[in-house]
Amino acid sequence: MGNTESLIKCLEPNKLRLDEPMSGHVGLGVGGKADMFYTTETSGDLVKAVRLARTFGVPVTVIGEGLGVVVADSGVRGLVVRNNSERIQLKPRRSFMSFLRKNEVKKVEVVIDSGVDIDVAIDKLLSLGIVGMEKYAGFSGSVGALISNEEPKDFLRKVSILDSHGGVKSLGVGKRISGNIITDATFLLSYGETKGLEQKIRIDRKKRKKIFEKSAGKVFEDILSDEQQALGYPTRDPGYIIGEVLNMKGYKHKKMAISRIDSNVIVNLGGGKAEDYIALVEEIKSRASETIGIDLVEKVVRLGFQE
Repeated sequence: MGNTESLIKCLEPNKLRLDEPMSGHVGLGVGGKADMFYTTETSGDLVKAVRLARTFGVPVTVIGEGLGVVVADSGVRGLVVRNNSERIQLKPRRSFMSFLRKNEVKKVEVVIDSGVDIDVAIDKLLSLGIVGMEKYAGFSGSVGALISNEEPKDFLRKVSILDSHGGVKSLGVGKRISGNIITDATFLLSYGETKGLEQKIRIDRKKRKKIFEKSAGKVFEDILSDEQQALGYPTRDPGYIIGEVLNMKGYKHKKMAISRIDSNVIVNLGGGKAEDYIALVEEIKSRASETIGIDLVEKVVRLGFQE
C-alpha cells in the first residue's frame, strides 16, 4: 500500500473527496482537481489531518474561504484541507477588585478557530453584545486569512500555530507567522452597545461583495517602502498605481480583467483560466517595473504551479 492509500485509510471517509475540482472552492472560480480534498470542522481535526499527511510524506495544503489563492489549471497534488472550523469560545476577564465590587465584566477574551468566517464571527459576537470585530466587516475570508493579512493588531492578543515539525505553539502579537498554519487566535474585545451597527455592517458587506465577487481578493501587497513612498505618489495603494498611473483600469486578458471598482483586484469574467489570471498579473508587474520602477509584490498565493 502506497503513502497516499495509507493516508486515505486514516482520514474520515465522510469528509474526504478524491479528484475534487477546485474551481468551486476558490473565489476566482478557476483551478483543476485536487488529488484529495478534506474538510475539517475543528482546529483539532485540522492539526490531525496535517500531521497525518506529513507523516506519510504526502504534500498538504490548507485553505480557508478560498480568497487569497489561485489554483493551477492542472490542479493540486496531494491533500488539500478546507479549514471549516466553527469554534468561538469566550473567556471573561475580571480582576480581583472588580469581583469584590461585583462589577459587570467589560472586557472578554475570545478564542476563535482560524477557519471561522469573519461574517459568522461578527454576527455571533454582536448577538452576545461583544463589539470590536465589526471593524472588519469589509474583509472577505476567514479569521486565519485576516491574521495572515496582519489586519487585527488592535484586538489580537495571541495566535496558535502548527509549525513545520507538527508542534502547536502560541505566539504573541508581532511574532512571525508566515510559513506556519494558524489554528486559532485570541482577541481581547469589549461588551458594548450594538445598536446601529447592523446598518453599517450591511453597507460594508455590500461594498465588499461588489468588489470581490469572482476574484481572488487583493492581488498585490501595499507599497510600504520609504523609497517607493518618496517617489511622490499620493497613496501607497497599488490599486491607484495600476489604475491611475499605469492606466490599466478595466484592462483585459482573455476572460480575466482588472476591476473598474478596485484596480488591485482581478475578476473572472466567466470561463477564465488560471493561466489567464497569471498572464495578467505578470503584465501588471512588468509594466509597473519598466514604466515607474516599482516592483509589485503578490499577496495571492499560487497553488499547484510548477516552480
